[in-house]
Amino acid sequence: MAVTKSGLLVQGNRGADGSGEFGQTLAAAHDLSKAKFVEVALGIGTRNEVPEFTIAFDDASETQYTARVRIDQVMPEQPVWFRVRLADFRLNNWQGNHASATIDWSRITKWHLQGDWSKAVPFQVMFIALRVRP
Repeated sequence: MAVTKSGLLVQGNRGADGSGEFGQTLAAAHDLSKAKFVEVALGIGTRNEVPEFTIAFDDASETQYTARVRIDQVMPEQPVWFRVRLADFRLNNWQGNHASATIDWSRITKWHLQGDWSKAVPFQVMFIALRVRP
């Protein structure tokens, strides 16, 4: 990952095979309970072979909800805003969360962008911004 004038450039030589992830722990919990959409601005690199990425949010109890976004049809090197409804996020139970666990959208403490861990191919994106819309 490299910092550029436009954002963070993520280039994976091994692909998004578990190392294709970045994000931030928030200094204070954020309330997203009234949000309807999450929007992510990305630039897709010319060598990207990953068909989709994951947006993930963790709450204060470390319950994680995720949503997948297709990127394989995006023109390389053109910044694009992707919009996902908050209602489309689902429990990520690989962390050992109970099937009945629900996220507390009023206490979000982390966000992540993750690659497609099922394929060991190049993952090349430039992260520009993340925003939440009512």
